[in-house]
Amino acid sequence: MILPKRQQEVLDFLVAYIRDHGYAPSIEEIGDALGMRSTSTVAYHLDALTKKELIVRKGPRSFDVADSVQPVGVPMLGRITAGMPMLAQADHSEYVDVAKLFHLPNHFLLEVTGESMIDEQIRPGDMVLVEPAQQARNGDLVVALVDGEETTLKRYFLDGDQVRLQPSNATMDPILCDKVRVSVQGQVRALMRTYAPGRLR
Repeated sequence: MILPKRQQEVLDFLVAYIRDHGYAPSIEEIGDALGMRSTSTVAYHLDALTKKELIVRKGPRSFDVADSVQPVGVPMLGRITAGMPMLAQADHSEYVDVAKLFHLPNHFLLEVTGESMIDEQIRPGDMVLVEPAQQARNGDLVVALVDGEETTLKRYFLDGDQVRLQPSNATMDPILCDKVRVSVQGQVRALMRTYAPGRLR
């Protein structure tokens, strides 16, 4: 569900606060955190979220987040080096809301096929998070539509009236064509991969 900006901010704050404290914040605390001076404004947004069944009222000033929007929290246990070994330290004080990472209005996921971006470690079966866009700067990683028929994931370069869609694979040639033949559909913002033993080369 795509919410107005303020309602999304209120909901995100509620989710984080309840996760960290185990109970809901007061209306005043919500207002202070989000810079809303009027408690009636906060109440208005809470009423709107209640009508959308995203929060549940337990009383005039008591509420909880609906089960459908509970965060998927994964504990951040520390950092690990990919170089020289170091002592692993567990720290359960921080959680990453992985659902929020991909809770972006209008963004969409595409599954990667082919190996044209393999040198950037974008592999078949990976998922790319794409922000809809019709323009790109040189070097942006884009989803491009060529001749209104074929889509491709490439680095975008514009030189005068010519577009170069550059793969990241030394065995493949770039796609060169007039810019009128290329339509940018979106820009890649994140990469998601499910690890499968033996899949990586």
